[in-house]
Amino acid sequence: MVQSEPPKVQSDSTPTEPSAGPIAPESADAPRLTRLVVRSRYSSAVDKVFEHTDPREALRAALANTTCTQPAPEIIADGTDDVAFLDIDAHDAARRPDEVRFEMAAARLARETGADAHWRTHGGGTRLVFTRRDRLTAGELAAVARVHARRLLRGLHGVTGIEIKSTSAHPAYPRATPGGELRCSAPVWLTPADVNLRAIAADLLGAPSEADPEAAAECREERGWTLGGRYQHPECPFDPSPSGHDAVEASRPVVVLDEGVWCHKCARFTPYAQLVEPEKRRPGKDCPLRQCVRGMAHFTHARHVLAHHAGVTNERDARLLYGALLKLWHLYGPRELDDLQTEATLKLINDAATCNVPVVWVAGCGWVSSNTGNPARPESVTKLLPTLPAVKYVGDEGEVGTSARTLAALLSDDDAAAAAAGYPPLRPIRGVDFFGQVGDPDVPGTPFVLAPGRTPFKYRRREERERVEHVGCSAWELVERQFPGINRGYLKLCIAGPGYTQRAGITENVAVNVTGVSGSGKTTTAELGADMAGVTCTSAKLKADEDKLARAAATAAGGVLVLDEVAKAGLSGDELLSRLQSIKVGAEYHALYRGSARLTAVPFVVLADTQMPRVVQEEIQLRRRLVGVALGAGRVTGKAAPDWNSTSGGVTGWRERGPLRYSLPGLGAMIADCVVSEVVDEVRALGPGATFVDYARTLGFGLLSDATADEVDHDAPFRALFDAVLATDPVKDSKKFQGKGWVVFDPDDGSKVAAAWRECASSEGFSGPKPQLITGRQWGVTTGVDGLHCQLVQHGKKVGLRFLVGAVRSPNVRYHRDVLGGAVPTVPTPGGAVPTGVPTAKTSGI
Repeated sequence: MVQSEPPKVQSDSTPTEPSAGPIAPESADAPRLTRLVVRSRYSSAVDKVFEHTDPREALRAALANTTCTQPAPEIIADGTDDVAFLDIDAHDAARRPDEVRFEMAAARLARETGADAHWRTHGGGTRLVFTRRDRLTAGELAAVARVHARRLLRGLHGVTGIEIKSTSAHPAYPRATPGGELRCSAPVWLTPADVNLRAIAADLLGAPSEADPEAAAECREERGWTLGGRYQHPECPFDPSPSGHDAVEASRPVVVLDEGVWCHKCARFTPYAQLVEPEKRRPGKDCPLRQCVRGMAHFTHARHVLAHHAGVTNERDARLLYGALLKLWHLYGPRELDDLQTEATLKLINDAATCNVPVVWVAGCGWVSSNTGNPARPESVTKLLPTLPAVKYVGDEGEVGTSARTLAALLSDDDAAAAAAGYPPLRPIRGVDFFGQVGDPDVPGTPFVLAPGRTPFKYRRREERERVEHVGCSAWELVERQFPGINRGYLKLCIAGPGYTQRAGITENVAVNVTGVSGSGKTTTAELGADMAGVTCTSAKLKADEDKLARAAATAAGGVLVLDEVAKAGLSGDELLSRLQSIKVGAEYHALYRGSARLTAVPFVVLADTQMPRVVQEEIQLRRRLVGVALGAGRVTGKAAPDWNSTSGGVTGWRERGPLRYSLPGLGAMIADCVVSEVVDEVRALGPGATFVDYARTLGFGLLSDATADEVDHDAPFRALFDAVLATDPVKDSKKFQGKGWVVFDPDDGSKVAAAWRECASSEGFSGPKPQLITGRQWGVTTGVDGLHCQLVQHGKKVGLRFLVGAVRSPNVRYHRDVLGGAVPTVPTPGGAVPTGVPTAKTSGI
């Protein structure tokens, strides 16, 4: 009978206790011939061939061979299905690992992962060899062992690499070196035994439980930890080895977080659920890798989760590890399978581990292209999803069916439903993994999908940047030759901006307001920054309808969006703010030829104009969000701006094309990487949690709400209004303006208050400022008087203003001049000169 919609795994029990028993050494499959070749590493001529239906016997015969006449013989397998070698290198002569601890760890690793044999290599490392066992290939066994090795050997200095190979130097033969012969140890053979690889896999997949909050607090208290605290490595709950003297130790690598403990040295997160007693645990959230394995997500999606949770970025190794995890969960789990069910499940597993359908599920957006990061076409998704292993199940008779429930979940827009179906949402990153280089403070963070440029980023050290190979000058010198007059700080902002949009949890855009004369480089510098960072730069008009703006934002998602000539758009401050706030992750828009889509990531927004638009000056919410960049004349240093097309060949594609008049392949990418690497170093130096505004301030820029961010004091008219109000006596016994401290005037009465009021006039036809510019202003920032705010009442043509500090009904409230301690401010004369007398609040420092 065919089951309607059974799950692939009938029980969600923790995989550390498999009810189906451990893995058997050998299955009753049809005989398969294992072939091993022995030949010199310097020749393609075969010396010996060993074949056997049992891969362990073929390996034993090959290792026992001592009659090879060729120098430096190697054992070569056909791929990693039957025989695979795990090579653990220790080539760093300056920092060799402790020999006794290293050998003990290697022997433990071999026992716990079911290796057939192991030995010390010529270079002082260790070599483990695996043969096919039951349904697990040798490469899959080695992949699980590789993950386990990274943990067992984490505390040992001098381990330089762990690699899965199909080739190994023969341990029976010496290696000639200028310092003499190097020899391996004799292979140590291990008796084939049942091993519980699921226990190792469980450490990756996690347990579906978490610690009770009170139990987590008790755990921290018992260990002397505080939330957010950093501690030396002996406090690490995973590998509390003694402290060393390296840079990682100096930074106190153990960090106590809300949900557990992260150790930077071990690169490992330990939840509180693993540190408290079982009775103090409660059901928790699924680990994303666990969700992928349980739901059989196809490899294109799962590889990004593997990279994040297991640190496996090599495609071959990721496939091997994913295949092993799938088999350990679905074939050796609690559910007992007959032969037909086993074969059908194995086929689904192989499909999942090899499927390269180029779509992934992105948080808040659903299916997107893994190549471009753009939303996938709905009609394509509808056709592709029924072919994925995730929507299949195996029935009681071994038949494969399609789960309507899983298919519906993956066709919906629900992130939680997709995660339950095997697709935990990813975070899209384009160009450079900026915070992967800087160090994302949101550890362990969310798995991400990287859509790199055609020339992937490579970090360049300071010495490489200061003297570029084959060029003879620094990277910046070459950039400034190619782009004369470029503003370094603004270029760095245009590189860092897209990087800051990658920060986990960000939903709104990072933005700057840049001003400068025509030809100063407002737009072209932004385009160059985007090109160097490997992202897209798109220009759009604010006066376009909202759907066109949304499409432009989608094109520039994760890149740079330039909105030119802001003043010409004719938008009010509220409308401009609304347009910017509409550009956020998950915002819906109509994609041409595709229909409804959602924004996958926010762009870095550049508002460009020859001068700051009046609406930006007046809207305090905008000024609190925008970093101000005043280029002035910019690159226009003579009669005209230098033609960057003639000096560099143009901004677009410069990274890939390279500098003009240089024929070195890859030079453009190298120079761009040098500049980006400098930005990465500067952001990293600010420490975890530093914002885009913090970085902008190190470059000499600031928020527009800062008094002189663009070298123009936009708060001056409002300070003059404050001074004029306090210089005028308040009304008494007014029926319309009741209470203390009200200064009442007619905007046309010719008084100093009326004149100051008109100077604050908005650009929208008001005879004075909009009420929100008065009542919503941070007067404490404008005037320097702590806690100052203003009330406004209008009756007919009369306007009443009252400045106060404190709540109206509070006994400590101060009105009018009492906010300055009773001082009477002076008011500038019509000629602009300030007469002598009592200084204003701002200049007196009150």
